[in-house]
This record gives sequence, structure tokens and C-alpha cells, in this order.
Amino acid sequence: MNRVENPIHIISKVDNCDFAEQWYEMAQEDHFWMQWRFKVFQHFIGSIALSPQETLRGLEVGCGNGIFRRQVEKHTSWSVDGAELHLKSLQLNEKGRGELYFYNILEKTEAFRERYDFLVLFDVLEHIKETGPFLEACLFHLKPQGYLFVNVPALQAMFGKYDEVVGHHRRYNKKSLAGEFRDFDVEMIDLHYWGLLMVPLLFVRKALNQMAKSSDHIVQQGFQPPGKFAHACLKFVMRAETFLFQRPPLGTSLMGILRKRS
Repeated sequence: MNRVENPIHIISKVDNCDFAEQWYEMAQEDHFWMQWRFKVFQHFIGSIALSPQETLRGLEVGCGNGIFRRQVEKHTSWSVDGAELHLKSLQLNEKGRGELYFYNILEKTEAFRERYDFLVLFDVLEHIKETGPFLEACLFHLKPQGYLFVNVPALQAMFGKYDEVVGHHRRYNKKSLAGEFRDFDVEMIDLHYWGLLMVPLLFVRKALNQMAKSSDHIVQQGFQPPGKFAHACLKFVMRAETFLFQRPPLGTSLMGILRKRS
């Protein structure tokens, strides 16, 4: 069956997103990390009693190739629009309930003012050099009492060549992520780490990447499991952690839920 594409609404004019395109080829719905992140998200929305059957409309900023949008629309009644400035990845999105926008949210187009019930910033904030104006623009699009879901890489001590190649400016801990929102009228509802059992592998990745000869090799070595058996093992690790630890004390990633007050 041929993939049916959503039409892309072109609002901004320039594709100025510099990102490692190879990452989008590897980041598929079957990838253990994509599944793990979504499992953590499902736990989060359950913890705040946000009904998957409620009719909500959200915007994923930096939606990439649309994996998370598909996951959400498959498991809920929500509609998720996608905004992206990497046109090639936006063209990889499949047809869903939501719309697709080639759109720089910093433009704060009036038609989008307080339009959305929730906003998703999954693995985006670490790519933004000046986070203040960016977060202000995000909240422009969110309704009062709307939710903001954020996921970022954790453990600044593990910042290395992989982070540099994929365009990260930083990794976070709880204090530094909460600090990003200090000047905004939002309430931090929940914030916790995930990927505790992946921490040793982060050390290994950092060491191996010191010897990598090319950017493509760094990205592949840093994100793609080396074979089906390794991938199956990592999925087992995912299932073990999500069963044993709902709130790990540490992890390779950090997820938060915030609510806009006004």
C-alpha cells in the first residue's frame, strides 16, 4: 500500500533547519527509543487524568518525520498538527487527523494564537540556542490552562560528539529544565527522568564516539542498535524499566508536563 501524504501548508518561506538527516531515516516507529518515550508519555497523561478519548487538538513543534504524531493519533482520539522547518522530514509524514505546517513558530501567526489544547516539545528545546523567545512563541500558540509536554536529553556530563553532530546545545537536569520556564506564567505539574538502565550505554557511546571518523558514523553509532539481537535486548530493557521504575531517580532523558496559567 502506498503511503498517503498530508498536504503541507507553507507558512514560512525559508528552510533554515540544520539537522542530521540520517537521524530521520533511523527514527522509525519500531525503534526501541521511540517506543520507550511514548510509553513514558502515556504514563504521564494517565497521571494527570487526561483522557485519551477526549477530543483535543495539539501542536507538535519540530514534528520531524511524524512518528510521535502517529503514535498519539493511533492510541487516542486527539488530533496533532505538526510544525517543522526541515521540509524533507515534513514530507515524510503520513496522513493523519492533524494538519502539517512548514512554519517558524517565532513568527507567531495570529491565526494560531491560543489555538491548541496542548503543545509538544519532544527533543527540541536542546536544539534552541536562545530558549526565551522560543518558549514565549510556544506559549503564544497554547490555550490558557493548556498543557505543554517537554522531553529533553539529560546528564550534561554525557554531552559529547553525538550531541554536537545532531545539533544539541546542552543536556538537562531537573533544575536546569525547570529554570527554562521560570519567567513564564506556567505551572510545572510533573517532571521526572527516564532511561535509567540506558545510563551505562551513554558512557559507552561517548567513549566510542571519540574514535569515530565521520559525522554519519557518529549518528549511526549513537542511535542505531547494532543488529536485530541488540535491538531486541534494548526493547527488553525498556519493558523491564517501565515495569520496575515508574519514576527513576536518574535517566538519559527528562520529561515534564506544564500547564499555562493564563
